[in-house]
Amino acid sequence: MIHRVLVSLVMLAVAAQVSKAESIPESLRSFFAKHCIDCHGNDNIEGDLNLESLSADFADSESAQKWIEVLDRINLGEMPPEDQPRPTEEELAPVVRWVSSELRTNRERMESTGGRVVMRRMTRLEYANTVRDLLGVDFVDGEGPLAKLPPDGAIKGFDRHTRALMIDPSLMDAYLEVASLVADKAIQFRPPIIPQRSVRFEFRDTDRSAMSYIVQSRRAYLEDDHMVLMQDDARTFGVLRHPFDGREIPVTGKYRVRIRAGAEVGADGEPIYMRVTQGAGDVIGQFRVDATPDAMQDYVFEVIRSDALQGEFDVGILPGTQFSSYDGRRGAEARKAKELFESGDVAGSMRIKARMRAQGDFDSGVRGKLNVETVDLSKLPKLHLDFIEVTGPLQAEFPPPKMKRMFPGGVVIDSKVRAEQRRSAELDLVQSMLRYVLPRAFRGRVSERETKQFMELARSELELGSDLEQTLETTLVGILCSPKFLFLHESSSADAATSSTRGLTQLEFATRISFLLWSSQPDDELFRAAVEKKLSDSERLRTQINRMLEDPRSQGFLDGFVRQWFKVDGFNQFPPDERIFPKYYETEFRGLDQDFVNQPLEIVRELIASDGSILDLVDSDWTMLNERLAKFYGINGVEGDWFRRVPLSGRDAAIRGGMLGMAGLHRWGSDGNRTKPVDRGKYILDVFFNDPPPPPPPNAGEVEPNLRGQKLSVRERLSKHREQTTCNHCHRRIDPYGLALENFNTIGRWRELEDGEKPIQQWGEDRPAIDPSGKLMNGTEFNNFVEFKSAMMDQRERFLRGVTEKLLSYALARSIEPNDRLLVDAIVERSAREGYTFRSLLTSIIESKTFRTK
Repeated sequence: MIHRVLVSLVMLAVAAQVSKAESIPESLRSFFAKHCIDCHGNDNIEGDLNLESLSADFADSESAQKWIEVLDRINLGEMPPEDQPRPTEEELAPVVRWVSSELRTNRERMESTGGRVVMRRMTRLEYANTVRDLLGVDFVDGEGPLAKLPPDGAIKGFDRHTRALMIDPSLMDAYLEVASLVADKAIQFRPPIIPQRSVRFEFRDTDRSAMSYIVQSRRAYLEDDHMVLMQDDARTFGVLRHPFDGREIPVTGKYRVRIRAGAEVGADGEPIYMRVTQGAGDVIGQFRVDATPDAMQDYVFEVIRSDALQGEFDVGILPGTQFSSYDGRRGAEARKAKELFESGDVAGSMRIKARMRAQGDFDSGVRGKLNVETVDLSKLPKLHLDFIEVTGPLQAEFPPPKMKRMFPGGVVIDSKVRAEQRRSAELDLVQSMLRYVLPRAFRGRVSERETKQFMELARSELELGSDLEQTLETTLVGILCSPKFLFLHESSSADAATSSTRGLTQLEFATRISFLLWSSQPDDELFRAAVEKKLSDSERLRTQINRMLEDPRSQGFLDGFVRQWFKVDGFNQFPPDERIFPKYYETEFRGLDQDFVNQPLEIVRELIASDGSILDLVDSDWTMLNERLAKFYGINGVEGDWFRRVPLSGRDAAIRGGMLGMAGLHRWGSDGNRTKPVDRGKYILDVFFNDPPPPPPPNAGEVEPNLRGQKLSVRERLSKHREQTTCNHCHRRIDPYGLALENFNTIGRWRELEDGEKPIQQWGEDRPAIDPSGKLMNGTEFNNFVEFKSAMMDQRERFLRGVTEKLLSYALARSIEPNDRLLVDAIVERSAREGYTFRSLLTSIIESKTFRTK
């Protein structure tokens, strides 16, 4: 591919390894003789470039840079000069392949660990999970290791790669800070200063004279035992304050909010959505209220709040649900007026709004008091509120369970004993903590010398005047900053072989398994199995693997591998343009961003739980949905916020079965207002086949948007783009995969006609039809999305190989080497025999000699 060589100037540093080729291949010399030597040979050296003497040793960075410049000048159309014969694409292709191959070889050699799994530190996720499991600490968002430690580097899409996990002085400073936070939370001698309390505001107790403050709307009134809202929010009137210090949020932490509510659907029949805000209008909870006024229900959620965020709690109808900003009272009429306005029919919009104002007896009455005698309320939607209750800060039991295990006899020391007796008792407690923590923190046997070192640290702290609690925290910080904790250390041991490669000890093997399946340390059961040498027994090993995959800690595998594999953190990088895609911002779809991220994780969770075929990621007759995402996809019969397996049939299965129908993928391949089929194509080649295309050349540019008055489809504009660059060869490989997804628009909804770039009404009636047809490089042709999925299924072995390579690279924390090919073949073959399941892939990797070897 012509632009394969343009892999970015980072490759120049990579070219510092030994190249196999030191001279230009004989087959390419005729190309340079024909097009280059006259100006860049021994007889005429222009631009300080002599191709006759230029070394082809790509290990030399200066030579590699000159080769990149040669291809850059050709791709940019600057060389040969205009008055000289230009090389054809067919002539250029072998040159590009050769240079690209040499650069890639040197890059991979630099990234290579020689097929060895070498010592690496824990990733940020692994650190957070490990301290959670080791010490029982749980942080609120924004305060724990995930927030305080810097992001990890990544190679080939994963942050576990050994060469990406270095430590520098600034990172050690961060580890010290985080370790102090962890130790402070783990060692607790006394209950929290601020106790957990519940405070409640009863809407039925609202003083009618305070209605104007609490509601600030004429669209509310009081019944005998509750309040009725028809728009806006009801404030809590300063009642929901914690008795400890009189503030709504006395300390940063987790709080539980409970609202008892019911609803009356209006004449338009649309559901009512209740929202809860606090402080500066932050939406902290949202529900669809299906309960009736005579059988109200409790709507409960937990939320993390900072003590910097004070203010009353507000409960009410979510704006946009029933009333628009047009001062009208019926949602359907208001939306119709808005649609007419956006389509350009201003007069029609004004007529509807005028009629709504003419019928505006609903707005009669004084502020804060609705004149119910003159208003017909029977057809209006209403939210009935009984009470709102806030409980918090939610706290774990005291003393924490891990404290009980560290100090079975408690930490109380008789204050009347002599100083030396007290010191001895304090050191006994330090010893008790070390007995529990050290073997688990160091994931194996602990030497007497290491125990003595930490005892000396504690003794020196006590001698310097630190109290017992401070001493224990300081000692724990020392453990958490130790290389044996931070690094997944696989050192030589008495029972290990002395050759350059050796089998792992049972404890080392257990650690590898747990960090693969849990992104955390082994638990006590896995430790016992290792100590008792049970992990060498195939049946017992599989029992442990299955147990661990069924444990909630397997979320670590989803967060570690699946999240990075599917690139889900990039799904929402470009918010959809609200003018172009107003549907995305409607009330019922608030929260979709997180649904997009969760859907692929939930699909893999289900595949592991059901031991289903990994081929279901390509095409299936089911998917994982919650109510909001199902509505967005146009799938009926799903209720509730939780994800569950939903069977699909007919058109739903054709469109939404498998990863290719997930809106998150389509959001990833869009820029907020238009689709980007090249990005979508690259996503499929990378994620599904582990065969990412190279970066584009410097002159590639972007696919241009439509000019004023134009109505070209993305396919047509992409075709024009290819004509303007020298990248046509690569586009032939990438574009069919991206254009096959063109029926999915920027926000992932199905379309038959072009949209995006501008509001739909500006396209007019003659929008271009979507053409998803294409031809893959293997010759397979397809006419529509369904046929494309079939073509993808025909490449199932390529897909399985790509998944296996990615999973093996993640499991081994290194790049895949050429000598891994036989192992990949064996895993794919075994997976085919065992139903293409995730469990078979993981089990095959864990049981392999490569995974068991250092």
